[in-house]
Amino acid sequence: MNDPILDYFSDSRVGYLHANGATSTKILIQLIDCQAQESVLEVGFGTGTTIIRMASTFKKTSFFGVDVSEKMCKTASGRVRFSLLNKRIKLQKWAGFDLPFGNRSIDKIYIESVLAIQSKKQLEALLSEIARVLKHDGILLFNETIWLETTSKEIIHQVNLDCLKAFGIIQATADYPYLTDWLSLLEKRGFDVERVLNLSDIESTDKLKSKSRDNLLSKIYSNIGWWKAKTNPKLRRDWKTYKKNMETILKDTNPLMSGFIIVAKNKS
Repeated sequence: MNDPILDYFSDSRVGYLHANGATSTKILIQLIDCQAQESVLEVGFGTGTTIIRMASTFKKTSFFGVDVSEKMCKTASGRVRFSLLNKRIKLQKWAGFDLPFGNRSIDKIYIESVLAIQSKKQLEALLSEIARVLKHDGILLFNETIWLETTSKEIIHQVNLDCLKAFGIIQATADYPYLTDWLSLLEKRGFDVERVLNLSDIESTDKLKSKSRDNLLSKIYSNIGWWKAKTNPKLRRDWKTYKKNMETILKDTNPLMSGFIIVAKNKS
């Protein structure tokens, strides 16, 4: 996958690329509650900020990650090495089809802003793969931006077309647009939904305080990327273009979507 906006985020090492940023990641970490000896997978690790945070919090858990973007893999692998966690975190490039893990081999899977940008076929296939590799009663947690029921399908279609043209990626799926559609889809794929959190109801703090060596190194790694984005003329232009396009596309003053964290148990 070589989407222009994802390339920008990779080059600038931006983290927490999902609804409510670091706040939702903090909630996700609290909910996942990893145990010793568990195997935990992140699908779509992006620039690697969350998986570093997970490994730093749960020091006796094994972490794995897959991503389809060559640039994201390079950036995240660099972050893992820089944070001195390459022995505890295993990342790999993924073709986007079959997950490279055995049946019932993973205890928990978490995902941030990946599922909703898939096509209908890709989304359904990915959920089937997640159900295959998760242990029975294994947990799936994800944070996705989902359209509100008040947003018409016409607006959804237009916003996705505009985003695809501007950034090479849609805003959020129109095939399963609303929360009720997501809950029905999960049920059909063999999951029992245990919890749903609307992130619009949660105060955003965007702070994940930690004095651990791993997280301090990860923050330094991000700051180097931030400096690169501020001093590189091309990256500055890319950011200005991105902001301008988003302001134009999402010009509606009414909320169109919200971030949701969904926790589901694999019963397949």
